[in-house]
Amino acid sequence: MINKSKTNQYLKYSGLAFQMFVLLLIAVYAGQWLDNKFDFQRPYLTALLLIFALLSYFIKLYYDLIKK
Repeated sequence: MINKSKTNQYLKYSGLAFQMFVLLLIAVYAGQWLDNKFDFQRPYLTALLLIFALLSYFIKLYYDLIKK
């Protein structure tokens, strides 16, 4: 028999990983679009959006984990 608690934890953490992956994809896409729009030679806005996305996601993750 499968332990429901372990299955729920697996689904929870795989869902968090999927959310982070999608958030980073959106940040890269938006950053590249903005870099092209403003005609930057280097990907300044892509890097800035990635850092912002990671920081905001880690803050969200921290609050989700301490809730339990």
